[in-house]
Amino acid sequence: MSDARRSARLHLGSLDLNLLVALQAIVEEASVTQAAQRMNVSQSAMSHTLKRLRKLLQDPLLIRQGNHYQLTRRAEELQGPLRNILEQTEALFAESSFDPASDDRTVTVAMTSSTARVVGRRLLSSIERQAPNLKVKIAVALDGPEGHFAREAVDVQLLSSIYPTQHPRKVLYQDAWVVIAGTPELTQATVLELLATRPHVMFESGAISLPYEMLRTHGIRSDIRVRVQDPLLVPELVAGTRYVAIHRSAPLKQLPEGLAVWSVPFPFDLGALSVDVVWNPWRQDPAFQRWFEMLLADVVQ
Repeated sequence: MSDARRSARLHLGSLDLNLLVALQAIVEEASVTQAAQRMNVSQSAMSHTLKRLRKLLQDPLLIRQGNHYQLTRRAEELQGPLRNILEQTEALFAESSFDPASDDRTVTVAMTSSTARVVGRRLLSSIERQAPNLKVKIAVALDGPEGHFAREAVDVQLLSSIYPTQHPRKVLYQDAWVVIAGTPELTQATVLELLATRPHVMFESGAISLPYEMLRTHGIRSDIRVRVQDPLLVPELVAGTRYVAIHRSAPLKQLPEGLAVWSVPFPFDLGALSVDVVWNPWRQDPAFQRWFEMLLADVVQ
C-alpha cells in the first residue's frame, strides 16, 4: 500500500461519523443556527463543530455575506457526495432491500412543466398503486442537471435531449418539433409563410433555440413579440390568436379539449428529439432506480 493511501486510511479511521452528519446539516442549511436546530444541539456546539470541519477540510465552508452566510464552492460540491455517503451508511443497517409496498422515502424528480403535463398525472397514479407510502417532490427545471443534483437534492431529472450533461442518460420517450398556431390557416403548405409573417410566442429556455437557428439559416426572420419562461404557457397564449410558436409535439397531445390550437411538423429536419432519464450520480440505489425506470417506461407507453 502506498504512503498516500495508508495516510488516507489512518485519517479516515480517526474521523467521527457524527462530523459528516453535522457537515451535511451545515451545507444544506447554510446557517450555523439552523444547522444547530436541525441537529438539536446548541449554537456554540455547532460553531465548535464548524471549526473542526474547517480545519479538517482546510476550507471555510461558510462565508459571511452581510446578515447571512454563503457556501463556498467546496461546500456546494460536498452536498451530493455527502448525501449519498450518509444514505449508503444508513442502508448498511437497514433490515431489507427496497420494497415499493413499504418504502416511505421522498423522491425528487426534476422536469419542465411540459414534461410534467406528459407524464406527471400517470406517474403519480402508478406510484399510488405500487408504492402507497412513497412521497414525491417535483422540481421545475429548465436546464441541465448539474446544479440541481448538487444543490437541490434532485434524485432524477427528465431532461430534454437538447441539453448536454456529463452524466449517463436513457431515452424515456421520443418527441418532435412542431409549429403551432391559433387559427386554422396553418397547414404544411402555409407554414413557412406564417412563420415569416405572423408574430411569435417564444419559450426562453436559456439555451440556444435550435428551431430558430434553423429558420435563420434558411433566411426566415421571426417576429418574436412574446417571450415566456414556462413552456406550458406557449400553447395557452397562442390558442385562438394570430400568434404562432414552435413547440414540442408530446405536450400538445395532453392539452385540454377544445383549445383552439393547430399544429404541423416543423418544416426542416432538426434531428432526433427526446426526453431522457438522468440519475443523480451520487444516488446509488440500484434496486430503487430499476423499479423507478420501469415505472416511468410503463407511464409513457
